[in-house]
Amino acid sequence: MVNVTFQIQMSEEFAVGSMIILVFIFAVGLCGNAIICCYKIKDGRKMKVQDILVFNLAFSDASYVTSSFIGLFQIFFRVYLNQLPIYKSNTLLCRLNICIPFYFGVVNVFSMALLAIVRYLAINKPRTFLSLSRKSYSLVIFCLINWLVPALLAFPQAFRLWGGVTYISDVGFCYTIYHYSQGLNIIIFFTTVIVGVIVVPLTIIFLCYWKIYQEVRRNRSRIAYHDNRPNVILPATHDKNRSLRVRARSNSIKSFSRKREIYVATTLFIILLTFTLSYIPYSIIAIIAFFRISPYQIRVHLILLFVTYLGNIANPIIFIIRNNDIRKWLKRLFPSCSLFQLYSTTSIADIATQDRRV
Repeated sequence: MVNVTFQIQMSEEFAVGSMIILVFIFAVGLCGNAIICCYKIKDGRKMKVQDILVFNLAFSDASYVTSSFIGLFQIFFRVYLNQLPIYKSNTLLCRLNICIPFYFGVVNVFSMALLAIVRYLAINKPRTFLSLSRKSYSLVIFCLINWLVPALLAFPQAFRLWGGVTYISDVGFCYTIYHYSQGLNIIIFFTTVIVGVIVVPLTIIFLCYWKIYQEVRRNRSRIAYHDNRPNVILPATHDKNRSLRVRARSNSIKSFSRKREIYVATTLFIILLTFTLSYIPYSIIAIIAFFRISPYQIRVHLILLFVTYLGNIANPIIFIIRNNDIRKWLKRLFPSCSLFQLYSTTSIADIATQDRRV
């Protein structure tokens, strides 16, 4: 890596605003994901593969916001106090300060992709999923992919084995922003990060949930086919009552079918929208800065880094809103709290189970 430094020209106002945002992200993200983690581990050994991966996602969310708060808050606080530079040079401690949050960020993206794969297998390939869930090594492989592969991207930067971080000289901190002038090593590393951390996981998530949506639509078509078959002429004794019951059941199936499709479509939209809004703007400004960097672009890059925390805040909220069981659990813990009102929802797994019974 060529030893190139840049400046950010950070004002006190920018530092104060960033500290406020970080405190909010830390408080909401940590509390929300701590709720999910506690809810999942309360079952202990009864946790299934999907439960473990949901816990994994919540834990990585909490780790990402916590490590980012610890690493970045001190930078903005020192800027506000005008105690600069924070680090006098590109030291190991300076690099670890940003590489650790970077590591948990990559783990978080991988967690979402692995959870999408498992949901796809559970609904579209139930036999394959059942076979994998019975083999303990499959979960070990999932966890190794989730936690070790990101380490190959994050920590070699800290120890200057591969890639690297950029030293922002006027403030005195290390940051994961890159420019082609830093050499071939950085060009290869940056390309690997964009493809491996953004493009591939986003493609996997989209394809998995799209396949799930298609499976639900196919099941709806089967229901509609059975519902539209010619009515059978029933014996005169009970034909009227049975006819009414059949018609009522038919209307109920139609209503459930519509609600089911809307539910899956909404869930798909929320997941993809959250991930896209979280990481795509950050990736775009990172690519722009790679070719043309300036203090303004570094500040924008830092602001959009905060946007990536949107998913860490949204994931537990989505899970709580769309899961009756966790709201029942929270209602028992906090009986006087009106935030955890119960209403009827149907999970994707429940949808798949009911579809197979038709």
